[in-house]
Amino acid sequence: MKYIAYIGGPYRATESVQTSINIDKSREAALELWEKGYAPLCPHLNSAHFEWYLNLEDKEYLEAYLSMLARCDLLVLIPGWEKSEGTLAEKELAESINIPVFELGNVPSVVEFEKLALSGWDLKEITRRWIVTSSILNSQFVRDHINELKAQLYERHPFLKRENFQLRESFRPE
Repeated sequence: MKYIAYIGGPYRATESVQTSINIDKSREAALELWEKGYAPLCPHLNSAHFEWYLNLEDKEYLEAYLSMLARCDLLVLIPGWEKSEGTLAEKELAESINIPVFELGNVPSVVEFEKLALSGWDLKEITRRWIVTSSILNSQFVRDHINELKAQLYERHPFLKRENFQLRESFRPE
């Protein structure tokens, strides 16, 4: 399973050239994350220069990207993030729903991230994150994936008590 790393950083600038530079910096971060074994989600590339074609307000993009971030495994901040209102909102959301936040130079390898995730997140947190995601994507595929995740957790950590990991009735497979 690939962990999804959401890339947060400045996009907009007063000049189009600087916006392009910001997009290039996010592309470099995405390449670095791919090399580390993550599956990066890079909003900068997803809607690069859409402002030339669509007349959307910044809040419309931000709402969409916050929704995507809520489904990711970690938030990776690229240089300059502190000056971006959108990235500050992304960081606030990530922290409020316990998505780990790393600056680009401090992102652990996927192996280390998995160790951190499995040792640092309790089963209730994992359940909560999956319920948030699966309430939007309520399907047999999601339920199967949740059961697969549970099986992997119990295999890796036999000391975990199965009764602590109970999904809401509506998410149990038939």
